[in-house]
Amino acid sequence: MGNRIFGILGLGLAVGGFCGCSHAPKTSQNEVDKLKREILELQRAHGQHLQTIEDLQIKFALLKDQLESKKRVADVKPPSTTVAPRTGSEHLYESILAEARSPQGGDLKKKVDLYLKGYGDSPQAPNALFVLGSHFFDQARYLEASEQFERIFREYPASGKSVSALYKLAESYELLGRKNEAQELFVTVINQFPGSREARQAELHMKRIAR
Repeated sequence: MGNRIFGILGLGLAVGGFCGCSHAPKTSQNEVDKLKREILELQRAHGQHLQTIEDLQIKFALLKDQLESKKRVADVKPPSTTVAPRTGSEHLYESILAEARSPQGGDLKKKVDLYLKGYGDSPQAPNALFVLGSHFFDQARYLEASEQFERIFREYPASGKSVSALYKLAESYELLGRKNEAQELFVTVINQFPGSREARQAELHMKRIAR
């Protein structure tokens, strides 16, 4: 009986050993497969992290560029909207224009003389004289008008009013009966300023004087 028991135990051990050997490879393969899956997951996660880092770098570069653009815009100073206060010459010149528009214009000459005394070298000086001369001309005070136009042509020959002053001076001479002098000035206007409005009008005067 003892031999029988030992035989059964030996058979069980043999069977157990056989079973153990058959399960060992399966367990090792499962672990290998599990490790492979973990490696794949780590690789995917790593790739996702790399993509995230690349996206963040792009966003950072864009934000940096936007910041630099805003700095450049901020450094550009907007044009000043502050109205500069009027100077004494501007205030006086506006007063001259207002006086010339008034029916009487009694203080016009006084204001023009004051302007020329204080601001005779300003760009508006010949304009002020022309305003005064035109005022006298409209009042048929041709002698006084001619004096103002003469001053413009004599003292401010390079100003934008020189051709108009020369033409108005010729007109004043014509109305004063000084036709020879008027004719000479009209010819000067035609020759020195051809094509100008004053030159065309001077030609009409020349035809009238020649009659």
